[in-house]
Amino acid sequence: MLSSDVFLRILPQATGQTLNPAQLQAVAAHSHTPLFIVAGPGTGKTSVLTLRILRAIFVDSIPPHAILATTFTRRAAQELRSRLMLWGSAILRHSSLPHIDLSQVHLETLDSFCQQLLRDHRVPGQHPPLPADPFLTSMLLMRSFTTSRAHRNPLLTEFLCNLRGSPADPTTAELLHVIQAIADRRQHDLINWPEFIATCESSSQSSPLQLLHTVLRQYDDALSRRLLLDFSTLEKTVLTHLRSPSTPAATLPFQLILVDEYQDTNLLQEQIFFQLAQSTRSTLTVVGDDDQSLYRFRGATVDLFRDFPQHHFAALGTRPRRIFLCENYRSTAAIIQFVNQYASLDSRFQPVRVTDKPPLRLPRRRPADVPVLGLFRDTPEQLADSLARFLFAVIHGAGVTIGGRTIRIDRAAGGDAGDCALLCSSPLEYSRGPRPRKRLPLLLRQTLLQHQPTIPIFNPRGQNLSHVPLVQLLGGLLLQCLDPSASIQQQIPGLPKATSETFALWRATSTSMLTSRPALQPLADFVDHYSRRDSGHPGKRWPTSVPCIELLYALIHWLPELHNSPAGQIWFEVFTRQLHSTEQLSRFRGRILTDPTNPVLTSRSILHLLRYFLLPIAEDTISIDESLIENLPHDHLNVLSIHQSKGLEFPLVIVDVGSDLQQARRSNAYRRFPAGPSTPHLLEDVLRPHSPLGTATRDGTDRAFDDLYRQYFVAFSRSRDVLVLAGLNAAKPNGRIPNVACGWDRSGHAHWKKIPWCEIQP
Repeated sequence: MLSSDVFLRILPQATGQTLNPAQLQAVAAHSHTPLFIVAGPGTGKTSVLTLRILRAIFVDSIPPHAILATTFTRRAAQELRSRLMLWGSAILRHSSLPHIDLSQVHLETLDSFCQQLLRDHRVPGQHPPLPADPFLTSMLLMRSFTTSRAHRNPLLTEFLCNLRGSPADPTTAELLHVIQAIADRRQHDLINWPEFIATCESSSQSSPLQLLHTVLRQYDDALSRRLLLDFSTLEKTVLTHLRSPSTPAATLPFQLILVDEYQDTNLLQEQIFFQLAQSTRSTLTVVGDDDQSLYRFRGATVDLFRDFPQHHFAALGTRPRRIFLCENYRSTAAIIQFVNQYASLDSRFQPVRVTDKPPLRLPRRRPADVPVLGLFRDTPEQLADSLARFLFAVIHGAGVTIGGRTIRIDRAAGGDAGDCALLCSSPLEYSRGPRPRKRLPLLLRQTLLQHQPTIPIFNPRGQNLSHVPLVQLLGGLLLQCLDPSASIQQQIPGLPKATSETFALWRATSTSMLTSRPALQPLADFVDHYSRRDSGHPGKRWPTSVPCIELLYALIHWLPELHNSPAGQIWFEVFTRQLHSTEQLSRFRGRILTDPTNPVLTSRSILHLLRYFLLPIAEDTISIDESLIENLPHDHLNVLSIHQSKGLEFPLVIVDVGSDLQQARRSNAYRRFPAGPSTPHLLEDVLRPHSPLGTATRDGTDRAFDDLYRQYFVAFSRSRDVLVLAGLNAAKPNGRIPNVACGWDRSGHAHWKKIPWCEIQP
């Protein structure tokens, strides 16, 4: 093995990394020293985690298989593994050490680790529980919600609306979203569920809590019958196993446990880490940043990060060493100054931050920076037009010169539209409500298409799934093949009028394409033969049972956009995953039966495909989550939610700080200046009294403000070179609408009397 001095001396040569004092302190600490690393944006936390693992192996002689490192996303795990292998191999080349198999390090998301643990430590002969795809869990929850007739209970609807913080008439999808959040939080917060249910005033089945309990019990039973676990139950099952005397947790090989993005940990996950460390006598290192905690809506409890030293002492009897990483290697001095100013402007936000937290610093002098920029106009249409002209000049034109510096993507050096990103509170292209209107992402898409060459936009999460042209086309072709006359569709009980209209639109879209493109005559012939169950070959009978997946793959043969474009690949993945869920739900296992002697059975198999496969897509009950978006295309302008952008960086970032804010309405208050708690905070207030977390000590409205500051802190810190704030003039610091993103504090004081950015002129 290497001495610590030799290891540190090799690093610059082998890895190209020169550590600053705080990074050196984190890397040089002995592996048996627990660490609490508070790492601001761009401060090299991935590098520190990688080098700490390598130091544990090469200096402290910890076998690779005795190290567990968990990350928040698969993308982060891949990045950490890539660096580990690259730098580890380089260190081996610069030393006389024998070969060490670094691939044995357990480096994965917590959920994938939990799956592996349950597979490896099950009772002999016992089937290992499998994680349920989110598409399937949504369908099972929907089935439980409707079969229990809970969706028609006004008391439960009122209870769920109160938790949404909105008295408006909710859709079924919106109510299910709240129920799913409750289902997850009962596990994440380790809720005493019987105690919570007992708080209802009546024990009758009409009580909203009793009905909610019935829905979730049926949902749990449906998963159990299929030997499936949703992700929150998966983690709860692992914690139960680790605490069980019959589980040989002490035989697990771990000596060192490292946790990335700890600020988005929930109570259940904290207990898993502490139980693992206690059972295996492992040392914990956690890394994160309370200012970048974004996932309260998924059960994250940022207090667990802030108070980690106290919790570590209570659970493991030692106090971790606290280290601040504050030298930002990502952004320019202008951006760092702006981000620091933003983080400190609200005095009531400071008590919830880690104590004694230093501001971000620039580690070295750089050439003159582009100042932070602002682009504000009177209307969304004017804003989209100005943004499009700015982006076209930067990506395809001569650039934009501001403050003596020219902003331009160097296409000769491999730059492209993917070096730019538009970050929004929500990437939706249409507003919600009875009269949807176009929002900035759609207006910008349409405006950019008017320029030559065009700049395509990648925004799969912002589009209305059922109205995406490729989805309409594929959905219509499937309907034409399965149910050409729509006679079976009419048998769907309680089919909403809007869904029937969507199906009609899909059919019309596919019919129009087949009749207007002569080159697609072979596809038209295929659809015709399939709809009549005619093989097209004399003497060859149509099979009595065909998997619908075969039909799906046959159709995309004629639709290359579904497999050669980034968005198309996601739309096709939606269809395949929803069909996989149908195979789990339907007794026909996603198969198309053709039995002339039993037409009822034949119709029934089609009916199941319509209900469980195509209906959820048509009703937009399916959400595009991060798991469907592995990589961002380099030749598209990326439109992302701020939550989705966490962990990413771009040379040029545009942050939408108020493109919707023409009026100060209660409906948009949660995005600019909260008038009260939002759904996650209301859920906390209802559930936390029945959790070891206890009642929140901070008012729900204050927590809503805290989360909004964190959201924009993350957005502003994604940029490397150019940061642009974009919105309507009414939302500017000197505008009439209070707006946290533009320097207002929760007391209603606008701090930025002098605007801290340079205006982009028309």
